Amino acid sequence: MKQAALLLAGGQSRRMGTPKDALVFGGETLLARVARTLAEAVPLLLVVRSAGQQLAGLPRDIEVAEDSAPHLGPLEGLRAGLTALAGRADAVYLCAVDCPFLQAAFVARMFALLGPHDAVVPRVARRVHPLSGCYRVSVHAAVERLLAAGRRDILALLDEVDTRFAGARALRAADARLDSLVNVNTPEEYHTALLRLGEARA
Repeated sequence: MKQAALLLAGGQSRRMGTPKDALVFGGETLLARVARTLAEAVPLLLVVRSAGQQLAGLPRDIEVAEDSAPHLGPLEGLRAGLTALAGRADAVYLCAVDCPFLQAAFVARMFALLGPHDAVVPRVARRVHPLSGCYRVSVHAAVERLLAAGRRDILALLDEVDTRFAGARALRAADARLDSLVNVNTPEEYHTALLRLGEARA
């Protein structure tokens, strides 16, 4: 199975109040940090940005694609990424830019759990994490159908394809504390994440 990763760098960052990709984390931008981890996990990485978006600190050798339509959320980002990767990958790990503690071993574990299914996504404490899941490139047709019907919620995709939900027990084999599922959406969450790295004072 040819593996790849899609890193969604777009979004309006309304709750954060500033572009999340440019946040400084561990001496590098959050975008650069997550991209580096994904590049360790898979041989092919594609960053999906909003049209005209400036990407903070991204190495020049990483491939970039753009959303073709604004404000359609991560489902449009997935569509753009799958379109760009057609013929080059069998399955992708989909990731948002706001996961500072992502681990390469977690990404590998998700690919291992995919098995014969169209998708595998974490479901921990009744919360589903579609932006930390693996998807076969073949789900592209279902993504197109949903967007054409005006449906933008990526959770709807999980009902359209054969989806496996991976629980905490299956995921802890690669990430004991499930840090890979931690994301930062607000200034408070960003501050808390920095405290974990010892870069901020309470």
